[in-house]
Amino acid sequence: MSSPEPTTAVEIPDLLNPDSYPRRDELTDTCDLVMKGGITSGVIYPHTVCELATARRLVQVGGTSAGAIAAGGAAAAEYGRDTHSPASGFPQLASLPSQLAEETADGHTRLFHLFQAQAETRTLYRFVSVLIGRGKGRSKLGRALIPGLRTLRPLPAILVLTVGLTVFLAPAMLLTDAIADRSAVGIVVAAILLLGGLVVFVLATLAAVVASVAIRLSQDVPKNGYGMCSGMAGPGSSHPPLTEWLADKFDQISGKPVADGPLTFGDLTSRGVTLAMLTTDLCAGTQNQLPFRTRVWAFDPQEFGRLFPPRIVEWMIEHPAVPESEDDRRVFERFRANGLCPLPTADDLPIIVAVRMSLSFPILLSAVPLHAVDYTQDGHPIVVHRFSDGGITSNFPIHFFDAAIPGRPTFGIDLVTVGSLNANPAQNVSMPATNRDGILARTRTIGTLVDFVGALADTIQNWSDSMQARVPGYRDRIVAVHHTKQEGGLNLDMKSSTVARLAERGRFAGQRADNFDFENHRWVRLRSMFQTLEDFIEPAAVQLNAPSSDDLRSYREMMSEPPSYKSPTLKKAGPIVADAITGLAGAYESTKDRTESRFREGAPKPRPALKVRPQP
Repeated sequence: MSSPEPTTAVEIPDLLNPDSYPRRDELTDTCDLVMKGGITSGVIYPHTVCELATARRLVQVGGTSAGAIAAGGAAAAEYGRDTHSPASGFPQLASLPSQLAEETADGHTRLFHLFQAQAETRTLYRFVSVLIGRGKGRSKLGRALIPGLRTLRPLPAILVLTVGLTVFLAPAMLLTDAIADRSAVGIVVAAILLLGGLVVFVLATLAAVVASVAIRLSQDVPKNGYGMCSGMAGPGSSHPPLTEWLADKFDQISGKPVADGPLTFGDLTSRGVTLAMLTTDLCAGTQNQLPFRTRVWAFDPQEFGRLFPPRIVEWMIEHPAVPESEDDRRVFERFRANGLCPLPTADDLPIIVAVRMSLSFPILLSAVPLHAVDYTQDGHPIVVHRFSDGGITSNFPIHFFDAAIPGRPTFGIDLVTVGSLNANPAQNVSMPATNRDGILARTRTIGTLVDFVGALADTIQNWSDSMQARVPGYRDRIVAVHHTKQEGGLNLDMKSSTVARLAERGRFAGQRADNFDFENHRWVRLRSMFQTLEDFIEPAAVQLNAPSSDDLRSYREMMSEPPSYKSPTLKKAGPIVADAITGLAGAYESTKDRTESRFREGAPKPRPALKVRPQP
């Protein structure tokens, strides 16, 4: 297995040219794509997607957080592939990094202006945006001084003034008397006391700022939906906000006429495109895949009016889910009696709603509220569920669109933080070149307490994704794009040149993925599946053929008369499937006298295991 080095930018197609993208019926190669979350690192993805789209048709696209934004854009572009216009489709998607990197009159980029705080959180956001923005050391502290003082709440501010008067008044009076008496000793003592008072005053001011920030976090942020930015416009802003801009861009990229309504999941399905993303239900503590497969949710039009453009909310009100049963009808009536509207089904759900639910980065972006009946409480009340960033539970859902034996490649685009970058931009993108590459997890250096806490938080969040990314048949299809701490992530105020470099790296990622050795990948998946089934089938066959006991009926007896979940199909086909499992176990057993024939011998490492888990 090998992966050729990417070609240089001079030799690759012009991504802004509509002729670089073949029509849907001209393409025989297809692929699926999964993109990792990373907030502003998402500027990497448009050129990755467009590079792949010059040679392949995208069938299934998914991601989390910023990956969900890119997935929505990729799906919209595939929907509009055959428009062959620079104003829509993949050429429009390819133009996004340059649009986001464009500097406005105030020196910030359009990317920075997408994040706008509301009136109640604006003071806090200005302070936080300085701390997480460009610059470091004294320059950052200097720029944070005024925004930090503006966060002061009345009580902490009064305490600071009181401390100031207390520590400066007596030394100032002493200094005045010493100067009048021409007492050198008095002047020195007064100066020392003034210096000590200054230190106390600075510390008191710092403590007051910290206390004020804590108060604002605990009071103002919850009022704004548990985020500093709702995704909609802030007071007096002349720039389009994040959610409104994304909603318009998705429609523009797709080429769907505005009069026909926003781009929905049903629109994508009609063109053979599947879009999926994750969100996290904080109230239930669960991971959820979007679009929902159930009809249990409702939304409050007033709440959604603060999170989405009016045209999106109006569409959702006009296209509610239709009840499929009497239970649905009763629940929907309860929703409407409480001023709620049933959430549209997947076909009618605008993709911007799902994308916004997936990218609700905690504290930065407001959580999205949905309502449902709580059957765990007496009286079955309607309660609110708050949906936050999908990256909380899985920031890199490489398992999306998985198949035991794949018919097309599913590429994963990973974002990896490194200490420094290679001078050759093409070398800042990596992909396994042999079957052994990627077996070991990437390590990080822990030298300070901050490093330790960071590693702890990262492990808690990403351990499942990190382990999945090492599995045979998964790691070989992951393209890692390297970036530094000063790029992407929460760096909302990146320079235009930085955005351009990230976009260029994304293009190299698309080239690297396009040279993927799919034949070897298919063999690795098949080889790994045989070994995994061996671990699963043999114990199952033993239990299926175990006799009944005084206390328990055998599994085969239960098939004829099930204790629950009765099914005519199971009663008829259950014994046939059980015999097939027994036969398959016998086939595995027959190889054990010939060591070289055992599927566990020489199987791809690390050894995977089949797991049963709820469908998110």
